[in-house]
Amino acid sequence: MDGRDREKMRVAVIGIGGIGRVHVENLARAKDAEVVAVADLDEARANRVQVDYGVPKAYGDYREMMDKEKPEAVFICTPPSAHLDPVKAAAERGIAVFLEKPLAVKLQDAKKAVRVCKAAGIVNQMGYHWRFNDGRVEARNILLEKGGTIGMVEGKWWGGIYNVPWWVRRELSGGQITEQTTHIFDQCRWLAGEVGRVQALLATRINVGLENYNIEDVSAVLLSFRSGAIGVVTSTNAAVEGETGLKVIAQHLKYEDYASRVVIKWRDSQAEFTGKRSPYLAEEEAFISCVKAGKPTSVDLEEGLRSLELSLGAIASSERGRPIALPL
Repeated sequence: MDGRDREKMRVAVIGIGGIGRVHVENLARAKDAEVVAVADLDEARANRVQVDYGVPKAYGDYREMMDKEKPEAVFICTPPSAHLDPVKAAAERGIAVFLEKPLAVKLQDAKKAVRVCKAAGIVNQMGYHWRFNDGRVEARNILLEKGGTIGMVEGKWWGGIYNVPWWVRRELSGGQITEQTTHIFDQCRWLAGEVGRVQALLATRINVGLENYNIEDVSAVLLSFRSGAIGVVTSTNAAVEGETGLKVIAQHLKYEDYASRVVIKWRDSQAEFTGKRSPYLAEEEAFISCVKAGKPTSVDLEEGLRSLELSLGAIASSERGRPIALPL
């Protein structure tokens, strides 16, 4: 191992909202990374994070930050509609990219982001932290190795409105099933394989009087997996009580994910799996390790594109009144 390998990797965070702060806080304690700067259009917010976590520099312009601080990797935590430009800027400078989900709001932007990262040859990873929960990973291995044929998947994200202005605008967030339920769609793919067709109904029934609101508040999405399995994912941001997770019916067992824990049930016994460490920290460390080694990540932007296509396909199906074949 040379001297560079022993050094902490220089990282920066772009977009210091809720998830941006989570990454700054984790990375500030990471043994293999050093947060050298943060950037946000709201410079006052960037300055507050700089002070709160002892970050050396804060910027209002992420391009200026990249040019002056020369990070080896950036964590992009801007709203979904503002993902493509910082991805392109990082790729042009040869900087590795960790991108929060979803990949984009528009399909063409998502495909461009994948292309620029491939063309630049940079390591890239999507922020699907559910895949990095160690208890969930253990449970998934049992499902895939001992579960037998998967017949059905049921997923749900029932909750409320995420309290930021851009979240309730389809052109900025993509809607709930794009910005939030994407975790459930990604888990469907991770557990049961690729989806060949989606059919969906989206409606706004409860939040009709909210100012600036133009996204769905209830949805139901049917999934036809290429394996022959079927699935249904329901979502709402108008629930008085939250409920999130998914279940899988397999030949030999039932897999129940309650977001905080996974329970596997056999006919005469059951086992529970919980994460022993933060999945956010786990995904960050996995990304940093891949960047240092120059190796592809397990959840790259192309994986993000496949999961995004479930959301966009569902929206298109609801608008057109017919099933939509995937990939788009």
